Amino acid sequence: MKLTIEVLKERIEEEKIFKRNKKSIEVKILAGILYYLGLSLRKVSLFLSQFESISHESVRTYYHKIKDVLNEPKRKERYAIAIDETKLKIGNENIYVWSAIDVESKECLGVYVSETRNCLDTILFVKSILKFCSNKPKILVDGGRWYPWALQRLGLEFERVRFGLRNCVESFFSLLKRRTKAFYNRFPNNSKFDTVVSWIKSFMMFYNWLKSLT
Repeated sequence: MKLTIEVLKERIEEEKIFKRNKKSIEVKILAGILYYLGLSLRKVSLFLSQFESISHESVRTYYHKIKDVLNEPKRKERYAIAIDETKLKIGNENIYVWSAIDVESKECLGVYVSETRNCLDTILFVKSILKFCSNKPKILVDGGRWYPWALQRLGLEFERVRFGLRNCVESFFSLLKRRTKAFYNRFPNNSKFDTVVSWIKSFMMFYNWLKSLT
């Protein structure tokens, strides 16, 4: 069943993910969508306050909470998965955001945030996405030296591809970077690592949900 806004509303009510229900659930969903699409917390707050008074901190909460009732990828046979990573910052410290995209469905199967970029990170991330695969798909990677040994260790076939089938993961990161460009690809100094992970996971879940509606 397609997760329409009406179905999502029913799921939010059933799961009771919001302790307070003074604001309509439709407004909370719209707040999450607008923030995902690139409006700042304050701009979303300003716009929605034309209908219901809403703070920018409430918008932040809605964005993080709604992901908990969006659909996780389903376990099924997959032909090939494109994997890549990109660099962002928390304050002045580098972090790496990893993503895996099913090249046929263009669905994001998972994201992973790390402070390092090595073979161990590759193994941990790939293991986390294999739970959505009933087979051992081919893994498409770029020239990162942290991929070959790790993928061989996991018994996975892989291929180095610069363009073509890997465009789907490049497109995902293009959207992510376009979104984080609003704060110069740098999370504030006081951001907690877990909060950044939640923000990126929310981005992934909204990405998959909105793509499934088209």
